[in-house]
Amino acid sequence: MVGRKFNKRFGAVAIEKGFIIKEELLEAMILQIESHSNEAGPKPVGSILNDMHYLTEQQIDEVVNSMSKKPYACPRCGVMFFECPNCGAILR
Repeated sequence: MVGRKFNKRFGAVAIEKGFIIKEELLEAMILQIESHSNEAGPKPVGSILNDMHYLTEQQIDEVVNSMSKKPYACPRCGVMFFECPNCGAILR
């Protein structure tokens, strides 16, 4: 994941996809903050959600893959389009 630029945060995308609810994300974020005392830095929220059995590895991969998709913009009107992470169709 080094070098990727994301417009949305992991938790927001996971909620949008219906994988988790806001309360589960908040719970994971609190745990992330509380466990930040180690030298390695904070544990990724996706890993915490997986440890809590709120997300599967497949769901984590789907969120990350959808976050790294670049939007397409119509050069004429500026409408943004995105690529479906499942089938590659162009979505608006």
